Amino acid sequence: MMADYIAHPRTVILSSHLLDEVEDLMEDVIVLDRGRVVAAGDTDAVRQAHSRPGELASLTDVLIQLSTPSSARSAS
Repeated sequence: MMADYIAHPRTVILSSHLLDEVEDLMEDVIVLDRGRVVAAGDTDAVRQAHSRPGELASLTDVLIQLSTPSSARSAS
């Protein structure tokens, strides 16, 4: 079904925590944390912005980075 949407472009709003299953189908992404937009844009650009050198982040990685409280990130 999603492949048909890709072949015949239209706007689809998809809300999912199963990002590994849908990230290859998306062109643009908006990441929300507690109702606030914390990242938005072209999917590859958002992934690149949250990647380590030599390793492209998945959208799951991005979601974890952006939804983890900063105090927990600095403790690790």
